[in-house]
Amino acid sequence: MNKQRELRSLYKKHWPAIDNCMKKYPGLSAPTVIDISDAYFNSPKRLMIIGQQTYDWGTGTLDFMLKDYGDFNFGERYYSTPFWNVISKVAKILGVDRYAIAWTNLVKCDYKCDSKKGRPPKKIEVEVQEAFPVLADEISILAPDIIIFFTGPQYDDRLKKSLPGSTFEKVRNYDPRQLAKISNPNLPAKSIRTYHPNYLRRSGKENDFLKYIKRISND
Repeated sequence: MNKQRELRSLYKKHWPAIDNCMKKYPGLSAPTVIDISDAYFNSPKRLMIIGQQTYDWGTGTLDFMLKDYGDFNFGERYYSTPFWNVISKVAKILGVDRYAIAWTNLVKCDYKCDSKKGRPPKKIEVEVQEAFPVLADEISILAPDIIIFFTGPQYDDRLKKSLPGSTFEKVRNYDPRQLAKISNPNLPAKSIRTYHPNYLRRSGKENDFLKYIKRISND
């Protein structure tokens, strides 16, 4: 069984439960599911990016959402946005093709209510996690060398609940809210959590973060 088949089997197992959530909460998007390419596994370093949640991702069947992930093509049309622009810079520093990475989100679904879009209310977020607890298995299947969580400290509680046993370690010369190592026996040694790229840029901390990536790029 190839890795994409393993991912699809994982998603299919949990799809009825998350489909029930989408029916229960009409504002809930479909979950982020990964359609991985051979380029990721052939990359000199396997880079996995984990964001917060999507923004108006849409809904559909599992097959439709896998195709939607592929068509999105790692934010090809959103290259100039801070999120994808910073990821491109990280990939370049690491010597990785930005189209040969794995990308997903910590909170698998976004939620839309009236004019608000983004992170679901806590109660719904908990239900989503219980219905679609796939992140740890995704990481196991993809076996990345480096994981960057662009989730910021506000999502640390969700990260620890999604990946039990995770602890945060201070990086010398960095505020732990800005940058921290994540220690977990099921994560690669190079697993870090930093601010969302939007905030990295707005706060003037983007260059400091990229300097750290340069430091660890050849370790």
